[in-house]
Amino acid sequence: MDFADFILEYSQDNPAALALQRERLQGSVSDFGLAISTLESRAKLRDKLPEWYVVPALHLPLPLSAEQCSSSATAFYKASLCKGLRVADLTGGLGVDSWAFSQSCEAVLYNEMQPALVEAARHNFPLLGMQNVQIRQGELTPDSLADILGNFGPDVIFLDPARRADSGRKVFRLEDCSPRVLPLLPALLDAAPLLMLKLSPMADISLLCRELGCVRELHIIEADRECKELLVLLSKESSIPPTSPRIFVAALRSEGSAVLEVENEESSIPPAAENYFSVQLLRKTNFHRSDKPTHEDSSEDIAPAAPRIFVAALGRGGQSVLQVPAEESSIPPAEESSIPPAEESSIPPAAENYFSVQLLRKTNFHRTDKPTHEDSPATPSDNYSSDVSFAGLVLFEPGKGLLKAGAFELPLQYGLCKLHRHTHLYTCSGEVPSALEPFGKVYRILDVKPLDKRGIREMGKAFPKADVTARNLPLTSAALQKKLGCNSAAPYHIFGVLSDSGPILIACIREK
Repeated sequence: MDFADFILEYSQDNPAALALQRERLQGSVSDFGLAISTLESRAKLRDKLPEWYVVPALHLPLPLSAEQCSSSATAFYKASLCKGLRVADLTGGLGVDSWAFSQSCEAVLYNEMQPALVEAARHNFPLLGMQNVQIRQGELTPDSLADILGNFGPDVIFLDPARRADSGRKVFRLEDCSPRVLPLLPALLDAAPLLMLKLSPMADISLLCRELGCVRELHIIEADRECKELLVLLSKESSIPPTSPRIFVAALRSEGSAVLEVENEESSIPPAAENYFSVQLLRKTNFHRSDKPTHEDSSEDIAPAAPRIFVAALGRGGQSVLQVPAEESSIPPAEESSIPPAEESSIPPAAENYFSVQLLRKTNFHRTDKPTHEDSPATPSDNYSSDVSFAGLVLFEPGKGLLKAGAFELPLQYGLCKLHRHTHLYTCSGEVPSALEPFGKVYRILDVKPLDKRGIREMGKAFPKADVTARNLPLTSAALQKKLGCNSAAPYHIFGVLSDSGPILIACIREK
């Protein structure tokens, strides 16, 4: 049987068990070792890359590459930042990011140093309909960069350094990744106007900005409620202070996605810098789709004279874009349409509109009328809960993307109350605003008790099956669960937290 038939025939079998049957099965397929590796890799791609899983003829020679590659959702998010440009993916790996770039970019260069992956790319890319990709093989160094690029002329260089040490241990510091970015940085920024780095979400944002020195934007990508990627966007022409990039949090869900710009208090973006980078808010585009977007762009440039916060909710049922006024924004909502155009940028014309936030106006994508009291953010003055009478209220737990961005005060702008200055949980009497909902979990509070011996005994008796979390307390979640005597089970959740009234236990049921 041919390769694809073999993959389909044994797709439900254990690859390790099949490998032990080499003598019996190796005559059934031309390359038995590659077939076993492909079966093992496909098991890792079933959920995160279904568009590839349904093509059984693909060659997937290295299971570790399948484990480390982008999901289709995160790959399409990166591609949405480079729409219509020429992208050089210099650490191509399995080719997932190059595949996503090819869907919406003018041209793509894929480079990889491992021969097995390059050979697989030559086989796979035509099967995936990738007609605008050039394939190169070479180890990336400052001296080899020019030879790898040839006459391609990229607008954007994408780099995804390997984040595993020789021992197999995961690493996240720049100096531990391969290839090493800092020695390559001058050559990369000379070769293209823009550079996009995919780094570990564990990386220290402040340290990254200081080390790289020309960071324009940071994108924290959250998928399946976990921080999956940290994208760093750089430009040689950057005039933003190195500690003040724009920060975006992207919450990617199968039912729809949202993008939020988080105010960076140190940011000071001059008008001439307004169009360096963009989050393309694409009509009728879903980051989980593999087909090319079919949309009509209707956009305006808005000069970010002061950092502002935007939410883009992208879903199959429709999309919307909402501006959230920053706490100390100098641009009142009523003056949005009168913002003067930016001064002429010193960036080359071909790069002037890369990565600027494009708001789609006068459609259902952007609210041009003044927000009602219901959607209008509140001024975070004294928005802290002062007692334990929370039963019946809604509890909002920020997701890991917002926490990574340090957006601890953002929910207060929507009128939510914080349990304690250093306890990042929030309550409200109504519904959590739709702008915040994709970026965290929503619970309904059922009961609240003081965190003392009696409260622990009564709460444990009332909720014998519940997940338990300790926040801002001198004990771990596991220790608190042991005291309560609870067995982990959804949908109930008990939070042990420090509130402004002291340590309390909050019993909730998950709503969203």
